[in-house]
Parts: sequence; structure tokens; C-alpha cells
Amino acid sequence: MAFKTGDKRRPTKNDLKRTEQNLTKVVQRDVHGHIIRPVLSFRHLEVVDHYFENGCKDKMRAMLAAGYQKTTAKNNASSVFSRPDVMAEIAWRKEQIDKRWEATRERIVEELSTVAFANFGKLLTIQEDGTAYVDLTELDERTRGAIAEFVTDEYIEGSREDGVAVKKYRIKLHDKLKALDMLMRHLGMYNDKVTVEGHISVVERLQAGRARLHQAEVIEGEAEEVEDAA
Repeated sequence: MAFKTGDKRRPTKNDLKRTEQNLTKVVQRDVHGHIIRPVLSFRHLEVVDHYFENGCKDKMRAMLAAGYQKTTAKNNASSVFSRPDVMAEIAWRKEQIDKRWEATRERIVEELSTVAFANFGKLLTIQEDGTAYVDLTELDERTRGAIAEFVTDEYIEGSREDGVAVKKYRIKLHDKLKALDMLMRHLGMYNDKVTVEGHISVVERLQAGRARLHQAEVIEGEAEEVEDAA
């Protein structure tokens, strides 16, 4: 069953299952399991482009942007979006997006390492008078990834007539210590667990507490008897 753009009822689990089954039939994969991109007409490619531009939320708007008549876009969006090649194109693009933002263990370690081991000092050039300046021509991609903020300040120093144009850069790096801490925790390098010998269950703890309370009540009762006797 194909859903039109104007359908108000929510798709059921069976509807979604049929859609998934249909997608499995139309999608072709290579030996690595990746979706093979289909060949679409220019107009259908344009529809898919506009569909992704609006976040894959409005099929009718995508068709209107591609030049379809309003009646067709509103009442017969399935004529385009139910086509096997269009469905495969959408699936292929979503797979590419998932690959781009895939958060693997290796990538997490790589990103944290970029910040944790960034050596910004290699960009500093020390002059003979002891002053230093930053040479950004030596900024490589890895060091660039450790920069949290880059601001340029331009102003005139001195009077308007004799002033000198000054340009200053302010560079803020991500927190190296925090990145190191997160990296060590991610890799399980901390050994801060407290080892408790033996095992005491919750029931045993409750029983021990009640025993101490009972003992305290007995002692208090005995003290009152002594006072009365006196």
C-alpha cells in the first residue's frame, strides 16, 4: 500500500513492514553489502534533491519544487516515490549519510586523540627579542581539529592621522586535560575501582543492623533497671 501526501492516518506496523520488504526488493547491493546507486532521470533526481533539502519530510513540496503540477504532487506523490529506482536512490543517500556520521570506537579515539595530543607550540616562532608569533601556514589538519575558537580583531592603534592598522588573532583550543581524561576512561586505563573482599548481601546487612539496634535497646533497658534499683 502506498501512502499519499494527504493521508491523515498513521501507518501501522504492517504498513511499515511492507515498505521495508518493498525496499529490500528494489535495492541492489554489492559484495560488501553496500547499496548500489541506481540510474535516475534528471527530473526524478531533482525530486530527490528537493526531498533531502526539506529533511525528507515533505514529498509534495519536493515534487512542486521539481516542476510537477500541484494536483499531481498533492494526490499522486506515490507515482514518483514508489518507483523502485527512486526508492533505491533515497536508500543509497541515507546510507551515505549514515556512513559519514558513523561513530565507531576508532573514530572516537581518533577525535579525542586529536585534542589530547595537539601540539600548538610547533606553530610558535620565537624571535631574537623573546617575543613570539603564530605561523598559521604550518597549521595541519590534525592541529586544526583541536581549535575550539578562532577570532580576528582588527583596529587602528593611535590617532586617525598617524594610526597603525593592527590585526590580532585569538585562538582557543579545546580542553586537553578533559580530552585526556575522556580518552583514558574510554580505553579503560583508570584503575580507581575499590576492591571489597567478601560479599555481604542486602538481607545480611539488614539483619546485622537490626541486631545492633536490638543490642542497644537491651543495654538501655538494663541501665534503666539499675537506676530504679538505686
